Amino acid sequence: AQVVHWSMAAVAEPGIVVGVEDWVCTEEFDKILAEAYDLACRGSGRSDRNISMQVLRDTIEGIHRNAPDPLGSLPCPDMQFVATAVKHILPDAEKGGLQNMEDLEEAVQAVLLQLAASAEAL
Repeated sequence: AQVVHWSMAAVAEPGIVVGVEDWVCTEEFDKILAEAYDLACRGSGRSDRNISMQVLRDTIEGIHRNAPDPLGSLPCPDMQFVATAVKHILPDAEKGGLQNMEDLEEAVQAVLLQLAASAEAL
């Protein structure tokens, strides 16, 4: 698997969002996502269905810890940020959780891209 490393200089043009878009399409990201999700599920069982918002937030925290800069140097999103980013693509998630792994992956990517877009806007 190719390890993708990018720096603030590398994404200054065209931006952090493009760097995150590229990173979430890598095998490295898939591996980090799987490990973070496994860790987030410890002790609560795992069915990969009806995934709670807390598990989503904990998964994002695990990904954030292993994310390349500049994404990894940004503050880790809190639950409010996560819920706001996710409600636009999965409006029922805050009340009913995520239905399956596909929803989890979509939600993680939405949150990371929103975090990147927020940083880019500053």
